[in-house]
Amino acid sequence: MMKRLVLVFGVVLALLVMAAPAGADGYPPSPGAAPPAEQPVSVVPSPAPSPAPTGALPRTGDDSSLLLARAGVVTLAAGGLVLLAARRRRASFA
Repeated sequence: MMKRLVLVFGVVLALLVMAAPAGADGYPPSPGAAPPAEQPVSVVPSPAPSPAPTGALPRTGDDSSLLLARAGVVTLAAGGLVLLAARRRRASFA
C-alpha cells in the first residue's frame, strides 16, 4: 500500500514538473544569429525621457505563480495522504 502511494506521488510530481512552462522566450535563437559575446558592441545615446507616460507598462517577470501554487497544494495533499497511510499502517501493527 505504501509503495503504491509513493509511486502515485512520484508520478503526480513528475507530471507537474513536466507541465511547467519553460519560460525561455526566443529560444532557440534564429539560425543566423551570432552568440551574444560575438556581436559587435556599439554605443547608442539614450533618448531623452518623455514627459508623460505613453501606454501600458512593459511586461516583466513570469506568469507561473498560479502553476506553482497548484503544485504546492498538490504536494501538501500528497504529503497528507502519505502521513495518513503511515499512521493507519502503524496503528494496524499496534
